[in-house]
Amino acid sequence: MRNCLFRDLSGDAINYAAEKDDIGRYNADDMLIENCSFYRLLGLPINIYRGGSDESTAGPYITIRHCTFVDCCNKERGSVMRLIGPQVLTVENCNFDNSGRGGATIRLDEATWEKVRIANCNLWNSGRMMTTTSQAIQGKMYNFRPAYINAEAYDYTPVEGSELEKLSIGLKKK
Repeated sequence: MRNCLFRDLSGDAINYAAEKDDIGRYNADDMLIENCSFYRLLGLPINIYRGGSDESTAGPYITIRHCTFVDCCNKERGSVMRLIGPQVLTVENCNFDNSGRGGATIRLDEATWEKVRIANCNLWNSGRMMTTTSQAIQGKMYNFRPAYINAEAYDYTPVEGSELEKLSIGLKKK
């Protein structure tokens, strides 16, 4: 999924969490979410679940980069991203603006052998990162107040010359 806008939703935006039997038959194998905006979501913007404990089933492989989350999932114990059991995960260059305040920005349940990486993200007035092993956060996390080109028109691209634009965090210009 590239260059998508999800806004004003009462439910989840991207939900691959319907696995029922918990034996590692997951809903997505190789997923890329890039340059997407999520605005005013009551549910989870991204919810991915892989159950089971059989590490012989490879996947899912998840990459989430250059996304912006504005005023998302601020309910108590909610989270902007709920990522359970991904074997390979990269979350990078994402901007969390006023999101996940009642719970977590990212809720990650990973095993020590999984390859997970969260790096170069901005958390402005947002919830904490919750991980199982604490090995996922690799690199700097920032706390800059975002400025957007035109938020009223749902363009959450960082203003040219801003700290987020310099650090390549958030949406990339199309």
